[in-house]
Amino acid sequence: MTLLHRQITRLLGLSLSIILLITPLSACSILPGIGSVQSNSEFPLAEVLFRARTAVEIPADAKMMLEILDDVTGVYFNSSRFEMTREGESVYSIRVPLKVSTEIKYRYVLEDSETSVYEHNAEHQQVRFRILRINGPQIVEDIIAGWPANEYQGPVGQITGQVIDQANNAPIPNLLITAGGSQVLSTSDGSFYLNNLVPGVHNLVIYSMDGAYVSFQQGALIADGSSTPVQILLEKRPTTMVRFEVVVPSGTGDGMPLRFASNMLNLGNSYSDLSSGSSGAATNYPVMIRVSRNRYTLDLELPIGAHLRYKYS
Repeated sequence: MTLLHRQITRLLGLSLSIILLITPLSACSILPGIGSVQSNSEFPLAEVLFRARTAVEIPADAKMMLEILDDVTGVYFNSSRFEMTREGESVYSIRVPLKVSTEIKYRYVLEDSETSVYEHNAEHQQVRFRILRINGPQIVEDIIAGWPANEYQGPVGQITGQVIDQANNAPIPNLLITAGGSQVLSTSDGSFYLNNLVPGVHNLVIYSMDGAYVSFQQGALIADGSSTPVQILLEKRPTTMVRFEVVVPSGTGDGMPLRFASNMLNLGNSYSDLSSGSSGAATNYPVMIRVSRNRYTLDLELPIGAHLRYKYS
């Protein structure tokens, strides 16, 4: 186990998630111009129905699981799995309460008495994760292309598109685009191509890895041998300064820096699997400033309305 793993898996027992809002500053604000933070524990839960259809046969005795991932520590650590109910020959479903105004990363897993395997997309690649924006009660219809022992061999289609800043009509590069278990990044001119998707309706999500833009989410109909064109205008979020303060137990990590690990690309999350399986290197996470023996602070400029998940390492 690497030093990063040891640090993250004993993160003072603290895993937090917030949504940044503009709120009036109180008279006791520590730093002028620093906004307040509202925990997403105050946001309502919405029931989300996940319904997944498999494009290939699976063993009758296998259990279909919905796996919700921890995108701070890494997609192979601290996940939560929920057994789905079989509705028909190839359809499984589950209802899960989730926080409104958040995004989750998830995927599907098959379990039997001996092993568990991750879903594969139509390009025969293991699905790293899917993304879902929770806007309220909703139904998610997903198509699972295949599995390691039974890959998809049928017809495919594609999505082609471009992402534009709605304020200045400038193309937006380096956005994460996901559909059907596949992922690509928008290029320098804002264009993207999602190839080899199983025909049917897929949840297309355009996600800003640093939270700078409001996420886009919409169903996209894919036809056999056809290309589905899309052009999307995204809204850029304004930013605000936020101060994070933490008091750690006495003797915690004496002589070692306390770092701020989050789900944001610009704060050290690589959005890729590193050799250790983690999602970021410790040296890339911001270092908290020690202001007293057990108290640390960190000031960050963050996009308002972004879903920030973080831990102290």
